[in-house]
Order: sequence, then structure tokens, then C-alpha cells
Amino acid sequence: MPSIYNYINYRDYLRDFFVEQKQFQKQLNHRAVLKKMGISSTGFLSNVIRGKKNFNEEMSKKLGKIINLATRERRYLNDMVAYTHAKSIEAKKKYLDRLLAMRKTGLAHISDDQFSIFSRWYYVYIRDLLCFFDFKGDYQALAGLLDPPIKPEEAEAAIRDLERLGFITKDNNGCYRPVDRLITTGDEVHSVQLANFQLATMDMAKRSLERHPAEKRDISFVSLTLSAESFSQVKSEVQAFRKRLLLMAKDERKPDRVYQCNIQLFPVTRQRGDGNA
Repeated sequence: MPSIYNYINYRDYLRDFFVEQKQFQKQLNHRAVLKKMGISSTGFLSNVIRGKKNFNEEMSKKLGKIINLATRERRYLNDMVAYTHAKSIEAKKKYLDRLLAMRKTGLAHISDDQFSIFSRWYYVYIRDLLCFFDFKGDYQALAGLLDPPIKPEEAEAAIRDLERLGFITKDNNGCYRPVDRLITTGDEVHSVQLANFQLATMDMAKRSLERHPAEKRDISFVSLTLSAESFSQVKSEVQAFRKRLLLMAKDERKPDRVYQCNIQLFPVTRQRGDGNA
């Protein structure tokens, strides 16, 4: 059975669950489950998986028992359903936080001695490329995949450093792969190398306005009037949004490109009577 903790969308979990059941436990099919749930529509589960119908809390609880989920897994399923159908941002955040607390996110925190991954802007992207690019030593091809491209000797140095720092290793086929699918510095980290990396990605965002057509990028902005209290709330929303993006990336099955998503929130006016920016 697929691990329920690898999902954030209950429809995806149901789809994969029943694909597995079809192979190993054919008696636990849509029709049999619907009968136990007391639902007469034979196409209901298919419509739920396709997004045409929705689960409610009662259905979620019944299904959890029928497919023999553990107590904690049932709570996770219930929260996935609630998260999917929550209407307000506050409710979405509430259920996302509960899901994150229960699931194994697969996020590896960077240790102090690994922060040199940010010493070159392309180190992070090469590590991410290796999630789907079968690299066995063609440094010219690897260097050419970066946008803008780098030199083959720079790509070779990156692979050497990433392996030394413990970010990548060779798999059984001789391809370099990330040790962890996703990495994070956490919400509040101060580092000169990280700050330089952030400045480099801001410059790349400016270049993207000229290099990439609008359909291949999204660069937008919003101006806000906030108090200190609402600023803290917005900052929390940004942090939750970043985590949702990471979960989407973790659940991506066929990645074919690396994207950089910058989120900036900073003051552009001073408080009256305050001499500091």
C-alpha cells in the first residue's frame, strides 16, 4: 500500500491506493468499498478521484476503517479531506500544519558545514537537476542545462563539492542522485553565503524578464499596507506557502525542469518618528 504520509491531496492517495489494490487485493475494488460505505452510485469513487465529487468527514471516517488504516493514518486522511475543502486561508493553514506535523515531509535540514552549497548560485540547481537528469560524467551536457549555462569545469567542481558535502551520491546505475529529495534551511536562517545566493537569484529574476517569455515565468508583485501584527500574519502565510510548494515538488512524479521561486516581503516606507528603515 502507498504510504498515506506521502500525500497532501486525498484524491491522489485514493487513486494510487486503488491502483495498488487492483494488483494485489482485487476484492477491495471501488464497488466493494462503496457497498461497505453505503453508497449506491458505482462511479462515485472514480468521480471523487477525478475531482467531480467530494468526500465529507463521515465518508472519510468510513473509508479509513474499511481499508484498515491505523488510527493516526485515519486522522491524516480526515485532515487531508478537510484541507482540500477548507474555504478560508486560516482553515487551510490549520489543516496544513496538522498534516505537516504528522507526515514524514522528506525535508532534510542543512547542517552548518553544508552552507557552502550556496557559495555558487548553480550548486543548488545542479543538485536539483540530478533528481531527474541521468548524469554519469558528461560535464558539458550538465553545464549546458543551466540557464544561463556555465562552463564544464564549473560543473565538474560542483559535482565534486556536492558529493564531498554529502548532498549527492552515485546510485546502483552509476548516476549521481541527491541524497535527500528536498532540503531546507528552515524559516529563520542568517548566513553570508545564503544572503549572497539570495542576491544572485534576485539578479536572475531580473534577467528572466528579458530572457524568458511570459508563459514560462510568473513575476508579479503586490503592495500592502500592514501593521506590525498583520505583518507577522503575512510572514506566517508566506512560510506556509513555501512549505506547500515544497510538498508539491516532493509529490511531483515527472519533473523536467528546475524553477526558482523568490518571495520577498520588505518595507518601502519608514514609520513616522522612526529613524531606522
